[in-house]
Amino acid sequence: MEVAWYPAKSAPKALQVCSPLHRVHPQGFGGRCYLTPCEPAVLAFAVAWSRRRFSAVPEAVTAVTAVTAVTSPRCKETSKVGEPLPSDEELSKSFNARLPAEVRIQKERALNAEETLRKADESIKALGIDLDKDARERKEMQQLLPSLRKAAVATCWPRQEKAVSSALREVSGDEVRVFETETLQDLAAEDFRQQLAGCCAVAVYCEQDLESQAQACAGLTALLEGVPESVQRIVLVADLPASPVERHLKRALRERSSNASPLRLSIIRANFAGQPMPGDGPQVIAKMPATVRDAARGLRSTLIGGVRSAANLAAAFQAREESLAVASPEAVAKVLHFALRRGIDVPEVSVVGSGEADLDERLLPLVGPELWRLDVPDGRRARVWVQGWVEFNYCRGANQNSAAMRRAGLKTPVEVRKTLQGVCIKFMPGSRRPGGFDGLLEGGLEILVDEATESRPARMRVRRCAYGWRKKPRESSERAILSRLRRDWEMSEKLRS
Repeated sequence: MEVAWYPAKSAPKALQVCSPLHRVHPQGFGGRCYLTPCEPAVLAFAVAWSRRRFSAVPEAVTAVTAVTAVTSPRCKETSKVGEPLPSDEELSKSFNARLPAEVRIQKERALNAEETLRKADESIKALGIDLDKDARERKEMQQLLPSLRKAAVATCWPRQEKAVSSALREVSGDEVRVFETETLQDLAAEDFRQQLAGCCAVAVYCEQDLESQAQACAGLTALLEGVPESVQRIVLVADLPASPVERHLKRALRERSSNASPLRLSIIRANFAGQPMPGDGPQVIAKMPATVRDAARGLRSTLIGGVRSAANLAAAFQAREESLAVASPEAVAKVLHFALRRGIDVPEVSVVGSGEADLDERLLPLVGPELWRLDVPDGRRARVWVQGWVEFNYCRGANQNSAAMRRAGLKTPVEVRKTLQGVCIKFMPGSRRPGGFDGLLEGGLEILVDEATESRPARMRVRRCAYGWRKKPRESSERAILSRLRRDWEMSEKLRS
């Protein structure tokens, strides 16, 4: 049979519906839907369901004038005019009674299983059990860096230099707002405040022409006056050190009021005017903090991708001065995008070479920055050991100026919180400030344990964290924590072996 609703104003265009028992849903009002059974109960069910379905559509309800049902002779003989419509439960029982025994049993089992699962889900929800918690935590532990929020970046770039700017647009999935350095001096502070709204960072390219640099400095003065609070860092891309633009930015940020929004400066040294050296990927050279000599011997500087000795670092910097040591625009764009969106916590990095590489892994030591790194045989065991070690040493009175704090070798009280990847230790000088643990911005250390992957073993990493704007590192407390960590870990490994 065919069940059709006919609107009065457009009788030729039938509004078609059908029973959900047959899983047929028309697309719009132009499709036809056919019901293969010819029983009166099925026809009555389709009519009742159709009325309920269109009760939410006033135009369809008021426009309906007739129902046409094309049925078999048996349907016409058994159907009665004016008979009250059966309920949904009666229709369902009547329909199930006409099904074969094996089909009816399978259907009842499926309905019972669905009801059981529904009750189980309600009980789990009432108890507050999160079944997806473990999978979500495993996924978060595999992420070395947190996910980025959607934000825009801005670039102050010369008109004729388009290689890095174009590569940055391809690398970045975010909005890139471009300002030409030739026209920076024509914009006022209010213009920058409006056009930089929603941006998180600004990249500035330093040309070698002194006249162009003087024009750029005039525009950067207005930019720094009108920069909104959403902009947190400025990244300068330059080849030669001590340029007028670099001196101007450093002086302006040094003289910036303490009541103004925090603004950090990072410098990327790169020469992409020539042909880069072929290799397995770009190399990023950075001077890392010279601290914790006892805990990480020789970790004064690093060639990203692996700790190098002072001799290898000197050779790397010497190779950079050669004519062949240039960087490809794509490599500079990738490092620039990382610095703009993630931020690098070292004053200066140098980029040389070209090629494809996992720059997130190579630039990972620059976030914090890292102070120590060690490969471990079992990531899960090392994470549990680190959390227990911190609880034993720094959760028994080290959060206040007491004898327990001095026994731990600290000069500043600390506050501790466990994380998915390890533990976070924050320094807490003086009284507790509002904002709780997240509001502590006097510095701290994060001890992280990364799980092993196909390309590298599990490892333990220690990096700085929670240093507010213009806060100096507390190297004596850092050295005390890292020295004890290194010594106790070596002792536990010896006892285990």
